Amino acid sequence: MKDFFHRRKAKETEQKIMQELQEIKNLLQVIKRNQEQEIITNLDKAILPKLTPESVLKLVEFTTRDFLETNGGYPEKVKIVMEGHFRHSPVKQVVSRWIRRETNE
Repeated sequence: MKDFFHRRKAKETEQKIMQELQEIKNLLQVIKRNQEQEIITNLDKAILPKLTPESVLKLVEFTTRDFLETNGGYPEKVKIVMEGHFRHSPVKQVVSRWIRRETNE
């Protein structure tokens, strides 16, 4: 009987620890999203006013090259992976904003 209570207590403790770990993980994700948003905002303020069509092309080219070098540059995977990678990158978001701004003016 004593063994049953020890196992039950251990299981409750384990569940509590797992729940706390999940809460920490969630908080870290929120912090990461906030930091990414701050980076994007800072990039907007610093870069957006200075961008020209030529610099946008260079920025995209540099980001693409950097991505390919980082990931080994596998040509068959590049299209699929680049779309996902670049879509969420701060550079892509800044470039998208610049394009929208230029086309609206």
